[in-house]
Amino acid sequence: MNKSQKVTLCVVLLIVLLIAWGLFPLFFKWLMIGIGSKETALKDFGTFGDIYGSLNTLFTSATLIIVMYSAYLQRQANQDARDAMEKQLQQSREDMEKQLKQAHEATERQIRNAQELADIQLEHARQNSKEQLELAKATHDAQMQESKHAIFSTSFNMLLNEKSKILDGIRVSLGENNFQRMFRLIAYYFSSKICGDWSSKKLNNDNDQELLEDIKAFIKSELNSSNLPEQLSTYFFCNISIIGLIKKSTLNQTDKAFYFRLLSYTMTELEQLTFLCYSCISIDLRNQLKETGIFDIYFSEKYHKFIFTNFEPSMFSHQFVIKKWNEYLSQQTPT
Repeated sequence: MNKSQKVTLCVVLLIVLLIAWGLFPLFFKWLMIGIGSKETALKDFGTFGDIYGSLNTLFTSATLIIVMYSAYLQRQANQDARDAMEKQLQQSREDMEKQLKQAHEATERQIRNAQELADIQLEHARQNSKEQLELAKATHDAQMQESKHAIFSTSFNMLLNEKSKILDGIRVSLGENNFQRMFRLIAYYFSSKICGDWSSKKLNNDNDQELLEDIKAFIKSELNSSNLPEQLSTYFFCNISIIGLIKKSTLNQTDKAFYFRLLSYTMTELEQLTFLCYSCISIDLRNQLKETGIFDIYFSEKYHKFIFTNFEPSMFSHQFVIKKWNEYLSQQTPT
């Protein structure tokens, strides 16, 4: 039964009790007459009054029952109120927990977003620092390269000047006429040797000294100078110093080839031929001339056998010589 039904039942019971209370005397009178009492006998109505007093007890009991039932209803109502309050508190607790959870999630999202933003900013900062470091390094390397190139250029020019001074000293000691004859005589001597006594000679450590003595003897006899062989050796080894400077530099291969070609241009054809003659006297000197292309003059085919047998192709840069050299090597390779 719901609450409205219970209230209706209580009202109906109350009305029934009131009707019963009002009709009870008549009912009792009827009952007394029915059992033989005379209506005029007042003493019977005394009993009737006493019985009616008992009806008050009945009503008191009914009232007590109603009070007890009211108390029960009140207790039930209080229980319902407590249940409703408990449900409300539970709902409030759940809402609070949900709000706290949402707030916690929102806070976590904010923290994650802040962390991601911080990571992005840190990565950007790191990237910027890396780029700045790379830029600084590149700038430093460029400055160092420029400084090295400046030092190299200074050293290169100093050695070229030293080479010119040595050549001027030879010119002064020989005189202008003998100086003009010097490279021509040595070149002709070298040509006659490689077409004659040296044509089939294989250069090695055993005959280097022999060749040196031959060259010295020829120079002393033709130019009447005992110091000239040593002066020429100093001059050509100055070229070797320049070559060593170029090889040890940090220049790229293109720039090195440029400076090798520039050094080659500082020598005449007869001077290059004399340089090639002097390179016969030392295997160390010949090794220094590798990978330089220092000899860029045309060599007659009568020199080819000696040159191809005792030198490296990387010492020469003249296209005709390189072409003939390749043909020579292809003929030496067995098929």
